[in-house]
Amino acid sequence: MSTVVTLEPIEYDVTLQESVYIVEIGTTAAAPATVTIQLVAGEALTAGDAVSVSAAGQAVIADKTTAGGKALVIGFVEADTLAAAVATIKIFGRSTVRFAVAPIGADIGKEVFLSTAGLVTLTPPVSSGTTLTRVGILLTTTPEIDIAIETRADIP
Repeated sequence: MSTVVTLEPIEYDVTLQESVYIVEIGTTAAAPATVTIQLVAGEALTAGDAVSVSAAGQAVIADKTTAGGKALVIGFVEADTLAAAVATIKIFGRSTVRFAVAPIGADIGKEVFLSTAGLVTLTPPVSSGTTLTRVGILLTTTPEIDIAIETRADIP
């Protein structure tokens, strides 16, 4: 099923796929454009967790370790979600995230990377057996990021 979505002045063709639904696209001066999807939570998720998709198609906590593909981040959980409940996940726009170490004002504008257990960090991973995944740019110390997910490399 395909749906046409218009964000002035650009028109997007959004395809809805099995178990993934676009539920919000909006933009105003106060609230920049965002896109969220809904997936069943494969485990308990905390607001701000970075998440990936399990083989079963469920949202699971992302981790920089390469085992199980959990380093392939799709977005960030909007609210605490119990296992087997429907999670709303922001995949585009601004999102509040959970940091391993809280950022400070001087960190605004820096790249943000996936860490462990759904957390993010300003320090790119360099350890063997991890994946370098940039998830966005720090906008505020709230902490809020502009989502820009890019999996760069597995570190041998």
